[in-house]
Parts: sequence; structure tokens; C-alpha cells
Amino acid sequence: MIRLFPEMILRLVFLLCALSLPECSAAAAPVRPAAPACDYSSLELGPAFQLNADEHVFVDQARERLAVSWDGVTIGYDLDRGGPTSAKEPQRFSREAERRFGRKARPPASLARAGEDVPIEGLAGSAWRKTLPNGRSISISRLYANNYVIKVGPKDSEVYRSFGDALLAGSLCGRPIALMPRPLKRKLKPLVAYFLMDALSSGRLDDYAGWVEYSRVFKAFMSRKEIEAYLYIYGYRSAERISNGPAAITMGPYKGWVFAWNAATLLFHKKDSINFTDVSSYQRDGKVTFKLLGSQPIQGGAENRFGFYTKPLGEIDVRTAGSVKKFHWSWRQGDRDYAADINVTPVMNDGETPPSAFPGHTRRGLVALDATLAPNDVRDLVAAYTSYFRSLGFRFTRRMAVAVAPAFVENEIAKGKLDFLVRDGHSDGDDDDAMVLYRTGFDLEGRKVEKGRTMRIDILFNLKKKPHLWRLPYSNFAMLLERRSREAKNPLVYLDGSCWGVEKAKLAIAHVPASQLMEIAASSPVNFFRNTGRNAMRAVLDGVMQGASFAGLSARLYKLAGYASGREDRFVLPDDPLYPRSEPLARIDRRLQMRRGRAPFKPYTPDGYI
Repeated sequence: MIRLFPEMILRLVFLLCALSLPECSAAAAPVRPAAPACDYSSLELGPAFQLNADEHVFVDQARERLAVSWDGVTIGYDLDRGGPTSAKEPQRFSREAERRFGRKARPPASLARAGEDVPIEGLAGSAWRKTLPNGRSISISRLYANNYVIKVGPKDSEVYRSFGDALLAGSLCGRPIALMPRPLKRKLKPLVAYFLMDALSSGRLDDYAGWVEYSRVFKAFMSRKEIEAYLYIYGYRSAERISNGPAAITMGPYKGWVFAWNAATLLFHKKDSINFTDVSSYQRDGKVTFKLLGSQPIQGGAENRFGFYTKPLGEIDVRTAGSVKKFHWSWRQGDRDYAADINVTPVMNDGETPPSAFPGHTRRGLVALDATLAPNDVRDLVAAYTSYFRSLGFRFTRRMAVAVAPAFVENEIAKGKLDFLVRDGHSDGDDDDAMVLYRTGFDLEGRKVEKGRTMRIDILFNLKKKPHLWRLPYSNFAMLLERRSREAKNPLVYLDGSCWGVEKAKLAIAHVPASQLMEIAASSPVNFFRNTGRNAMRAVLDGVMQGASFAGLSARLYKLAGYASGREDRFVLPDDPLYPRSEPLARIDRRLQMRRGRAPFKPYTPDGYI
């Protein structure tokens, strides 16, 4: 999570082939005959790069040029050479392009009539493909959510096919790819990057078997960080297939993301998560479905196409369950024994009319950037949130060290002055905790005086990856909210920015009454917060700050391509039929334990990718 993988990193990965080849330099390279079978370095590929539905794509087939526009910036490509005009960074391909495309999100109508305006938001299940006069193919296909990839094909498809076959066979130029000299690897790496992105976007890396087949190529040419870029995309694609496929595994998409990602990751490095296991308790339509999950074979279970194992444990109907139900399961995986004790308490609707607007009166807020985020993402989010609140008139005058982050957060919630809480982080497959923080951190405090009252915002973060984590279980979260309710009249507005966070919201909402908590989460992947008018999280935060009506906020969100498609940023508001309080829920209290050898059982937390 999603969150969605940072856009600039993906762009750099996807543009690797175009920006590294000699043929992509400003001076056009002369046309050369097809390369001998061993000399693939002359193979002309690219560009291949990511975009989303908010971006505009225009293909001028006659002139063999491509333009992509977003946020008032247009990037142009000369498709005859196979790459951008600059080997350093993508730029407009000519002054004429800048004049004709300008700095607009969409080109003039006259230009659209001359070529083809590609409606990428309509490519939900199919790819757009064309063959240009120069013989190159160009395609746009969906990767996941509202993220797409543009690929410009090779000049010589036969040589490219031979190159791919040789890579998968494990030998190039008469040498095993694992033993190739570094200079040759560096020379061929841009071609390999294109080949792997082609495999991922074409569906050849949509399951665990594909990753097994391609793992030798990844190991030979890609660093661990570069492999992660492909794995993140695969995680989201897997989650979509798990939740929408004909053989749905009846688990939260965020949990399927972690297990599919984990299985593929273990092909590249061994870690303790070889014993990664969990019990899924998935709520939908008044029923709770239990399923045992494991990264190794489970007795009585089966392996799925994503490389992990599942075993059905049964289900209960919340509407007819009556009182508390207690379950106990035990299993063995690898050299360890595990046990799970789960109590299920039915929670019926309170019958109150759902609210129609946010409470307003937002004098105090806290933004927590939690421990599931990478340091680079934290830096970007600190900049984005401070920019946002500065635009509202807040002044940030000091950054303070927080010695005990748990006490800081608990105190802010419990003392009753906090009006809203934003949690920006990943779901991480966690069914037990409202948030995960480092034990220490920093607090950026911003203040604003308006009409004689002082408003305050705190941004809590930590830029270092540390092993000591603090988790806020839903049961403890409920106790803090109960204490808060003694001082505060309005419910705490809790904006959870994690992917598929509405599944986690069910767990939190089942613990507390509506008078204490108004949780806003999404039923889809979520883009990181950005201080732009097209960012869905900012739109929701605007609504919280302004005390906006849900109808007004929905109208604004529907103007965003991601939200309107339902594939990303689909925040579920309290007046929506999908909001968790509109259906019977179960309060789920879990305790997982682990034993290795004769060692006694100890608490077990499936940490996912933290």
C-alpha cells in the first residue's frame, strides 16, 4: 500500500530501456540490419512506461509520434527511433510539439481529428493496439487499478523473440546468463527490463509458476530494489484476481496481496517469512468465513495459483449466531506449531439514521505516517501534508522528537480534543491492529488562528526503519475512543488511507458505537496523498476539514477518473450502502501463538512485509 507504488520509481523502471540504449540519444541512429543471434545489443526497443487514467494519451500515427499529458505537462516521443529525444530525461520531441500540444491536459480538437485520442480509462479488460507505418506496434494495457503501461514494440520482432527465448533458456551469447561478464550485463540490461515489463503487462507473470520460470532472469540482471518494483505490481494484480476471479478465495484482498507477494519474493531471498502463516476471518454480507493461510503446505489444504496454501475452516452467519462463538485451531508449518483462538461476537445495527455530513469543528487533527511505509514514501508524504496545511494557513514552526510515540498517540485520542485522525500506510494483511508505529519518531506541529480560535495539526513520522514496533489493537483503540467520548460530543473522524481499508474498518467499527467513531476507508487500492486537486485523499480530507456533506463530497469524487471507475480511491462514506454499519458485523478478537520445537507457545504476529 498502494498503497500504489510510487509513480516516479515505476516510471524510472519502465523507462530504463528507452533511456539507456544508444538508439535513444538525441541524434537518430542509422538503420542497421538485423543483428546476429548473439549480438542483441543492437535490438531497438521501447519506450515502455506507466501512466494512469488521469493522464491523456494522444497517438499521431501518421507522424509516428506519441504524447502523454498530465498536470499541465506534456512529454513527447518520436516512435521511429524508439525512445525520447533526450537520453537524460523524457522531454518534448520538438518546439512544434510544445506549440501544438501546449501545457494542457488535452490537445486541441483539430489535432484529435488528425490522429487518435486514446481513452485509456475505457481499457478495463482489453488492450489498445495499433501498428504504425514504420512497422512498430504500440499498445496500452491495464496493469492494475487505474495504472496502465504503454509499450512500443521492437523494430525486429523475430530478433526480440529469439532474445526472449534465449533468456528463459538461461543462456545468451554462449554463456549462462548468471555467469555473463558485468559489462555485457549492463549493455543488455535495458533490453531485459523491457522484456520483463512486457511479460508482466502481458499476463505471463500473473501467477507463481510464471515467477518461477522468470526468476533466473530477474536474478541475473536485476537488483533486489528493481525486482521489488515488479513484485509490487504483481501484488496488486494478484489481489484483483483473488477478489474478482471466478475462484475467489474469500479473503480480504489486502491479505491475498501479502501472501502472493510473499510467495514470489521467497524466490529471490530466504527469510523467516518462509513460515508466514495466518487465519483469515473475512466478513461479507453478514457472514464470517474462516480460512487458514500458509507459505508452506498445510495438512488438508491445497496450493493455489499464487503459490501459497489455503485450508477452509468454515463460516458462521452473524445474523443467526446468537451469542459469542469461540473457535480454536492448531496446525504445523515447517518446524513450527501454531495455534489460533478466535472469539466472534455478533454486532447488530443500532438502527440510527446514518449521518449526512462530517461533524466539522476541526480544531485539532493528527496525521500518523505509520511503520508500513518506506522512508522515501514518508519523506514525500511529510512534504505533501505540510504543503496542504500551509495552503490552509497553518504555520509549522518546530519539529520535536517524540520519545514514546505510543503514549503520544494514545494521549491525543483519549483526552478528547482530537477531532480527526489520518492514518497513512499500508494494510499489510493485518487483521488485529488499527495502526502500526515505531516506538519513537518526530512531530511536526502546525498552528492556525482563525476567528479567535487556535487550530492545531500534528504530523507524526519516523524516517528510519527500526525493528521495534508498536501496534494499536482494535480492542485498545475502542477503549481510547470510549475515554474520548467522555469529553467529546462528536465522533472521531478516522481517515484510513490503506488499500482495501474498508475491510479493516469492519473490524474497528464492530468494536465501537457510531457516536464514537466515523471511519472513512476505501473498498479499492488507494493512491498516496498528494496536495493536488485530482487526489482523492485530499478531497476527503477537504471534506473533513470543511464539515462537507457526503453528497457534495461524492459529487467531487466522481469527477476523478480513479474513483469513478471503482478501481481505485473508492472511499466509502457513511451514507453508502457499502458502509460497514449498514450490515450485520462481528466483533473479532484473535490471539495467535507459535511454538518451535519444545519451546513454549509465544504470541505470533504475521508481519507481512514490515
